[in-house]
Amino acid sequence: MQVTRPLPPKLREIIDFNYQFPVDWPVVDNTISPDATRTLKQVIINSLQNYYYDHRIFTHVVPDFNRHFQNRLFNKMVQHQYWIDQFLHLIEDNQFFYNDEEQNLSRNAASNSVVNGLSKESDTPQNMVGDINTYLTAATKTDDLNSVDGTETELNTIHKSTLGDITVQFKNFAGFSNFIDQLVTAVSPCFIGAYSDDYDDDYSYFGFRFERATDPDRTLVYDPLDQLVATLTDGCKTVALKGATRTFIESSPGINDNFTRTNVDSFGRAETGGRYFITESVAGDFDVADGVGTMNVTTVNASRRATLSQTNILKSFSGQVKIKTDKVAAGASQEAGITFGYVDLLNHYEAVLRFTSTGTVQVGIIKKIDGDTNLIGAYVQVAATRNIADWWRLKMFWDSATGQIKAKAWIVGDAEPTTWAKEEVDTTYTKGRIGLRSILNTSTSNAPVLFSYDDLVGTGDWPTNPIITHDTWVRFLSYNYNNVNDDSLVAWLKIALKDTSNDLFAESIRYLPTGDLNAGYGPLESDGTRHDGSDWNDYLGQTADYSETSEGTVAPDDTQLGFTDCSGWERLLLKTFGIHLSLYVFDGIHVPRESTDIMDNSDVGVAIIPRSGTTQITDFTKVQIGDLVGFDADLTDPEEGQVDHLGWFMGYDKFKKARFFSSRATPNGPTFADVGGQSVLNGTTNLYTKRFVCTRRI
Repeated sequence: MQVTRPLPPKLREIIDFNYQFPVDWPVVDNTISPDATRTLKQVIINSLQNYYYDHRIFTHVVPDFNRHFQNRLFNKMVQHQYWIDQFLHLIEDNQFFYNDEEQNLSRNAASNSVVNGLSKESDTPQNMVGDINTYLTAATKTDDLNSVDGTETELNTIHKSTLGDITVQFKNFAGFSNFIDQLVTAVSPCFIGAYSDDYDDDYSYFGFRFERATDPDRTLVYDPLDQLVATLTDGCKTVALKGATRTFIESSPGINDNFTRTNVDSFGRAETGGRYFITESVAGDFDVADGVGTMNVTTVNASRRATLSQTNILKSFSGQVKIKTDKVAAGASQEAGITFGYVDLLNHYEAVLRFTSTGTVQVGIIKKIDGDTNLIGAYVQVAATRNIADWWRLKMFWDSATGQIKAKAWIVGDAEPTTWAKEEVDTTYTKGRIGLRSILNTSTSNAPVLFSYDDLVGTGDWPTNPIITHDTWVRFLSYNYNNVNDDSLVAWLKIALKDTSNDLFAESIRYLPTGDLNAGYGPLESDGTRHDGSDWNDYLGQTADYSETSEGTVAPDDTQLGFTDCSGWERLLLKTFGIHLSLYVFDGIHVPRESTDIMDNSDVGVAIIPRSGTTQITDFTKVQIGDLVGFDADLTDPEEGQVDHLGWFMGYDKFKKARFFSSRATPNGPTFADVGGQSVLNGTTNLYTKRFVCTRRI
């Protein structure tokens, strides 16, 4: 039998036996003040919650019931005829009872007076109801409870033998009556259970109301305050729970490129930061080989530029790069640098390393406005001579909030200068992309010149970080829910609703570049692309055991240690929470390897919105936080409509964008930001938005 539990300490404090109700009831314009009303309402609601469960009151809670019944505040409430009637109605409609297990406790409780002054032992449930009824009837023997004059003395006389000397001071019976009328209407259905801040083995947590819903078939679980606290879907292990409100934020991973790839007529893709886009020149002037990116500048006064457009827009950047050229400057200077605040090729900033025709080395900061080059301040010399074999390191800093721009340079291998060579302030541009630029100034006499770059690294801030705030926690049952709401489920809910250990999303965050479990998407191929095929066991470096599905074992690929592709990452998380995996067995229990199998073929969980060719999903009413979302994102895939990417639906950001969390090649790992495409489901223009085709609940 389920039993109730004492009030939690906080509620007990509110309606403690020694609670001293104010002598002067707060009154504003002949009505009970809002503050007093709210306080009284909470006391009544909490009291009812604690004692009513499924239209029954248990005898073993009588000591608490008795104590709170004596409470001075509670006495003032029952002294009003309307409240007594409602209270009696609740009492008479219920039965006090006990089973063998509780008999001794119940009889001991019954032997104590139900209310002070009742000496008779209520040895049966029926007698107990009668005793309470007798007391309440005595409490109503007044001529006019709506009249203040003459009532307090009368009440005190009646209650003196049972309640002690209590001074009753109702300032406004009419206002109080109106409040009670409204309150009883609102709370007349018996509350079930009591929610406590603490649990122990002596009491079961109960108080849930289970309500069925359809499309999909599911059970909504409400607490005693009628708040939705859990959603369980038929045929699924996923449970969405109400918990503490959390905020998830993803920050820019920055840029890292050591050019350890081979690209012909292209700069390819940076290790972190995305793909380079080339402007102002032919692709044939760009190559990556032998750990170096090169720009072959064949004509004067014509830039060679590669911009990392997939890093998204940055509002600040602190970075550096190694630079050298294969010839001394002849006739005019050679300029190489980092572009930032890049709006387009005609509008941006650049930190410049300048090799002059006189042999000196200078640092400067320029600003492009509608194609016109503007030097901010003057160039600053950092070396009087230059050795053609030396690599130089250019370092810069930009903060659009303050307009600060700084730059310095030194020979690789030497100590970094302690001060900045250039410091300027300019607020023309507040955000933009990052890139590299090379140019031979007019009068250069020894073109072509090969500019080489290596070790481009930096950190920066997005103008707006993706921020998602909600109170949904996602956990998993060990079985597929089947609309059986028994004691074991109640016990699980009891624990889950108080569990603050990592749920699906708290665990997911750990795999971001800034997390302690930082996961990449896949190792770099020779052309700079990311390998697609790293599974959960590759990331962990463990042998996968699929004996449950008679598929044997799979050894990890040592070259893929620390990497997981999109489905590999989902499987890694699911395995963390006890979900069983397979390779290609579709039994409705094990989650298979491929995205298309998980979403289309496996029958794991429930297809909340099944795929219909390439039809974009635009109605999100069925989509729940924690659902898997599927995409036909690879436009080169010959099988149109096949799911080739998936992620977790994470919720809505502050701009009402529905964001998902997935592992992708461009950001090299998990992200819910807009790197390598926007991680957004709603809209019309974004790749993933347009190719969002199905959802599944595990």
